[in-house]
Amino acid sequence: MFWLNKGVELEVEYMMKTIGSLIVVFLLTLAFSAAPARAQEAPPEAKEAMLAMITAIIEQNRSAFVANATDELKEGLTEEAFTEVVEQISPVLKKGFKTRYLGSMKQQGFHVHLWVLTIRGEEDEMLGTLSMKNGAVGGFYLE
Repeated sequence: MFWLNKGVELEVEYMMKTIGSLIVVFLLTLAFSAAPARAQEAPPEAKEAMLAMITAIIEQNRSAFVANATDELKEGLTEEAFTEVVEQISPVLKKGFKTRYLGSMKQQGFHVHLWVLTIRGEEDEMLGTLSMKNGAVGGFYLE
């Protein structure tokens, strides 16, 4: 009977220590997860390129759009193709927009930067991607 009680006491003591440790871990996790997350900042080169391309779309200026583009993008984007896209998206962008940088990833040798564009007066948002390599833009998409 003595050993049974001593064993139960040891079990209870072990459980109390374990519960105490779990509470400490839980409180630390809660404290760190409640810390405000800092928004990521886009690299200045990417932000400038993205804003320049959006401005070129709004102004319907293909030359400005491809000014910082790779040779492949310059050759592949005809005036007709640019005009077709601009006619669809320019009126939306002219309403005004805010950008929020999401981050970047590497894809096929390019640094692909991602943004959310919130259009004034629109319920839906747009996803913007800008692909850069060696300081030149290899792709720009708004969806």
